[in-house]
Amino acid sequence: MLSLPTDRLQDDCRSIWFEAATVVAVPPPVEIPAGSVLRSALAGGLSCALFCALMHPVDTIKECSKENEERKTPHMVLFA
Repeated sequence: MLSLPTDRLQDDCRSIWFEAATVVAVPPPVEIPAGSVLRSALAGGLSCALFCALMHPVDTIKECSKENEERKTPHMVLFA
C-alpha cells in the first residue's frame, strides 16, 4: 500500500488488487497490408490441397490393407 499514489490510499484494497491483476497493457494494433493477408491465405490453401492430394492415396491404401488384415484374422468373442 505504501507504493500506491496518495489519491488511491482511500480506495478498497480488494478493488486495487483486482485492477492490478486484470488490467494488462495492450499494444496498439499493427497494420497488416491486404496483399500479405491474401498471399498467406493462398499459400495456406495451396499447401492444404497439396497435402490432401499426396496423402489421400496413401491413406486409402493403408485403410484397404487394414481391412484385408481384419478379414483374415479370426475374431474371438469372449463372454464374461
